[in-house]
Amino acid sequence: MDPLIPEVRCVVVTLGPDPRVVSAIDALRTQVGVRLHVVWIENAADGSSPIVAPPSGAVESMRVVRHGENLGLAGALEPEIRGMTGGWFLTLNPDCRLDPHAISAAISALDARRDAGAAAFHLRRPDGNVDSRGVVVHPLWLRARDRDAGNHAGTPCAIDTVDAPCFAAALLRVEDAKGAADGVGEVFDTRYMAYYEDVDFGLRLRRSGRRVLFVPDASGVHDRGFRPGGRADIPQQVRRWSLRNRWWTMIKNVGAAGLLLRLPFLVLQETAVFGYLLVKEKGTIAAYLDVIAGLGPTIARRRHRPQA
Repeated sequence: MDPLIPEVRCVVVTLGPDPRVVSAIDALRTQVGVRLHVVWIENAADGSSPIVAPPSGAVESMRVVRHGENLGLAGALEPEIRGMTGGWFLTLNPDCRLDPHAISAAISALDARRDAGAAAFHLRRPDGNVDSRGVVVHPLWLRARDRDAGNHAGTPCAIDTVDAPCFAAALLRVEDAKGAADGVGEVFDTRYMAYYEDVDFGLRLRRSGRRVLFVPDASGVHDRGFRPGGRADIPQQVRRWSLRNRWWTMIKNVGAAGLLLRLPFLVLQETAVFGYLLVKEKGTIAAYLDVIAGLGPTIARRRHRPQA
């Protein structure tokens, strides 16, 4: 075994018996220049899981963890990184298939930039257009979006920094990720369930003094179930989580002075959002009550407490 070949723990989280996990793991087998230890975590497992072939190619080991309940993405990821002391950690959606040199390209880029603790992958949609080139947060509205989403694939891009990686495919340097743990010592906020986990992580990583690097050669295809314009297809509970988590992310990562300076813009934006919800999605309004109910714990998580 060549000690110079980097080893990566790759964690794929599914909700129930998602058959797409098979192609996601098969794409991992084709990776070049890395040794992969795959962990497939199935939330809300019901006993009808798809069959995945044993380790082969770049996949040296595989472990399956099944939970009878839905722990959410962060709830599934957190125990996997907690026990690590160093090395590389890859988050991967089951609807994401990485190109053969994707992971090695991300590692090479991070090795060359010690000030960067995570790599955002260059994801494209099945039609070839851009899905994500990292996540950016609007400086006034504090809304996150996948950079260049929907643009033509030929749009030029280069290595640069972004606010957060998209967790559909993201490579984390474990040492830096654990150094950016929040006030209760979690790398991934296990309360979130769905949406904004990656934004929260990216902002905390930046606060800890590390950057998130977008790596064009770390590429792959992301089917993405929900896209802009498809809000009606998103379950109401997920919309509620998304709105709640956006506010929790702001409270955790933006200073009091920064929030105060943006207050006029945030009031204007949230008034419009509330009006829309009042007319179209009354059930989602309960997210504001969730924000208030979780205010104390969220403020406590602002404090910086790196994992041991």
